[in-house]
Amino acid sequence: MRDSAGPTDARRDRPDRAVRVALWLAWTELRRSALPGTAPDGRDFQVLIFFLILLSLFVSLLLSLQAGLLDRVADSLMGKVETAGYPIVITAALHTPYKVDRAIVEAFTAEGPPQGDITVPPTLRVPDLELHPFRILYGSEGTLGFGRSDRDPDAPPAWQATQGGSATPFNGWAVRRAHDPLWAWAMEHASAPSGKAVGLFPDAPPIVLNVALFESFDYAAYRAGLAKDLPAPLVALTAPASADGVRPRDLDILWLRANVGVGPKPLVPFRAHWIPNIPAAEPITYLVPAGLMAAFQRSGIWPGFRLFPEHGSGEGRRVSLLQVFPAPGRAQEAAKAAEALDACLGGGDARQPGALPRWRFEDPLPLAIVTFCVTKAGLPDMETPAPPGGPVQAVRAETVASVPYTVTSDDHLVIPCDAVGTDGRERLDGCGMSDHGAGRYDFLTGFNGATVYVPRRDRIPETRDALLGVRRDETQVFWIAPSYDRALDRFHFIESVLSAARLPLVGVGFVFALFLTAFFLTVVISHRRRTYGLMLAQGFGARTVLFAVATQVLVAALIAVPAGFLLAGLLRGGFSWIGWDADVQHLARETLGLHGVDILPPPDPLTLVVAGLAILASSLLLLGGTLLLLPLRHRTEPTDLLK
Repeated sequence: MRDSAGPTDARRDRPDRAVRVALWLAWTELRRSALPGTAPDGRDFQVLIFFLILLSLFVSLLLSLQAGLLDRVADSLMGKVETAGYPIVITAALHTPYKVDRAIVEAFTAEGPPQGDITVPPTLRVPDLELHPFRILYGSEGTLGFGRSDRDPDAPPAWQATQGGSATPFNGWAVRRAHDPLWAWAMEHASAPSGKAVGLFPDAPPIVLNVALFESFDYAAYRAGLAKDLPAPLVALTAPASADGVRPRDLDILWLRANVGVGPKPLVPFRAHWIPNIPAAEPITYLVPAGLMAAFQRSGIWPGFRLFPEHGSGEGRRVSLLQVFPAPGRAQEAAKAAEALDACLGGGDARQPGALPRWRFEDPLPLAIVTFCVTKAGLPDMETPAPPGGPVQAVRAETVASVPYTVTSDDHLVIPCDAVGTDGRERLDGCGMSDHGAGRYDFLTGFNGATVYVPRRDRIPETRDALLGVRRDETQVFWIAPSYDRALDRFHFIESVLSAARLPLVGVGFVFALFLTAFFLTVVISHRRRTYGLMLAQGFGARTVLFAVATQVLVAALIAVPAGFLLAGLLRGGFSWIGWDADVQHLARETLGLHGVDILPPPDPLTLVVAGLAILASSLLLLGGTLLLLPLRHRTEPTDLLK
């Protein structure tokens, strides 16, 4: 009988001795299970480790699937800009006179307590949340669009209803080019124009166009409209016939009518950057720089602020008078070249009577168009002397210049004071009543919408509620755009459904995993009853044996759980490398404007740590329950385990 422990037993049950024995036994079991050779008690620990690896792998992939499913649902309903996050689109409240202006933007980023009449909840005043205002541009007949030529006002519009459905509105956003993440993202992923037409208008303003919405675009009507106002060779260059297999997305230059200056809307060439889709909950047909639109608007208010938009913000020149000087004795040949030039320029009343071919343009023509026609007619360049021996001695042009302006990174137009008149100088900071120098016009005012990008999906609800809490003079400033409000409601519904379904599924899976773990632990323990009896016979106490068994299982779990998580990461990387989700990626790009969609994203690190600790704790708790099946107590005899 083992009624009392002798000196030898006491020494063997010392804590330091018990730890060494437990670690030695754990190492021995692992070595015997993993390496070829004799394993007296079987290779159950190897099987246990493999099971725990598979369990950890399954848990990690399940967490990835859950995160990926919720992320992709949010992506598809709300859109996402990879470099910024999920957009929440807000508009100025209809019942208030307030718009999104500089004071509102600065209130989001100002340090310290709110100042003035604007109150911004603390939730919004964090470094990773910024307010990005934009101006909504409505309709093809509005500020920017295809419109109709004054020469044929009854012509069919280029932007019209698709067969069997209503037209998508030609609505766009004017965004801050230097700050807005959507513009930076679009320019990164959009195709860059690079054809000959771009070389003709190298300084033309940029525009980002949504390919997915151009099913409402009638290309034939577009070309027909251009032919009313542009030289035929120029139309052929910038808008080739569709019979040549040209699609809208193949155009490097897109001509749009814009509200520039006073009078009829001129055709303006834009450098077209096509993108499969713009990620948003509402259809956005195009993006343009807000500074450009502000300059267009001001040019209609200040007559002296003359713009030639094909030159962007730089100083441009247009031709008001064009003359061809024939070489002596070559008048007839020069006349033929002049006829070709006149045909390219569109004929009309610009041709002046007289012996010399001469054109006077009431509305000066863009220098690029005149240069193009001069070259097409085989005439010498207007800027250089004609080569000797030709029918034309020289081609000379009188030009008028536009007013250059600059768009600053802090959303100002820098405009010469003498270009805006007395009323305009009062609006320019730095001019006063002087017409010397340049002044700054703040165009960060009157914006009717804004976007806040939320980095993480779980922060969307609190950010939405905080945006509705912004006040100015105790009046609500923002309301959520209806399309985004509906998208948020749908996302919350789907998230609630998944959360409700997760409880029974996780519960059943957890019980099943506990059952399998208990089964493997029972097999391990039952196969080692004889070993534990021999340890008792050698003088080890029951506590030392129990500690050794717990250490063996703990070491197995500490090896298996990280290995399972690492294997899950390798599998995710391998799946991505072989392109198993290529169809999904293509669909995301073409239909939702999403790039780099991760079907199985890495789980949240904290969630993964909690899951790993749960597996370790469950294994040890189950081990404790399994050991109760052994008659291993303080007074247990070796023979009780050797039976």
